[in-house]
Amino acid sequence: SYDSMDNFLLRYWLGSMGINPDKEVKIQEIPPSQLIFKLEAGLIDGYSVSEPWNQTAVLQQAGFTTYLNRDIWRGYPSKVLAAMNVWTTTNPNTARAVVAALLTAAKFIDTPENATLVGEILAQAKYLNTDRQNLEPSLNKNYNYGNLDGKPRLKTVDDLSIFSGRNITYLQPYQANYPWHSCAAWLLTQLIRWDRLTIRQYPENAPQLLGQIYPLSIYKDVAKALKIDIPNDSFKVEPAEAFIDSRSFDPQAAVAYLNSFTVRS
Repeated sequence: SYDSMDNFLLRYWLGSMGINPDKEVKIQEIPPSQLIFKLEAGLIDGYSVSEPWNQTAVLQQAGFTTYLNRDIWRGYPSKVLAAMNVWTTTNPNTARAVVAALLTAAKFIDTPENATLVGEILAQAKYLNTDRQNLEPSLNKNYNYGNLDGKPRLKTVDDLSIFSGRNITYLQPYQANYPWHSCAAWLLTQLIRWDRLTIRQYPENAPQLLGQIYPLSIYKDVAKALKIDIPNDSFKVEPAEAFIDSRSFDPQAAVAYLNSFTVRS
């Protein structure tokens, strides 16, 4: 999707090298399951895709990996559980049960001894419909980047796929699924940067808007019940070492951050 995290990280990566993705690159959206066919037919030159499709391309020697999303922004947010306010208000218990199930499942998946079982489940036709070997690298953290010569290029990447963050030092002591308003603030800067909104400047009432989009009450209720630590502040600074261009992000200085980009739509 053009409004997906994959797209914004791809754009950030290109922009960090001085490449304008709107003027110098043709970006097109395709179903991930068609990636291999597009590569083999020579219809695309590169790709940004989530697992297991990335590893599938490597294992079938149809492509190779240059950078992972975590190389562009370490600890970046990815998939989202979203619902309408009217639904969560009308179904408060169900909403909390769904979040509790998600957090419990995330912890289960992040437990190394469960990797084989998780791979077997996800590989089923009713889910990802793929070979288990395509899933194992991201679950076992032993990633094959591949290469132009088709030979394996293995590397241990502990934060390749983060589900709960229980073993990721830089995320401690908080759960990876906490809805940080600062992450939403970063996304807002990129939405404006790449002209995905009708506004061209970072809004003064951004904290209020982000609070409405990323409500915390349900998460806090569930986290308390599951004994998960909750930060006192929903905004945090993303350090320079987290980003590929060594540019830190302070949500309190979002205007200056947005205006510092020379490569933009």
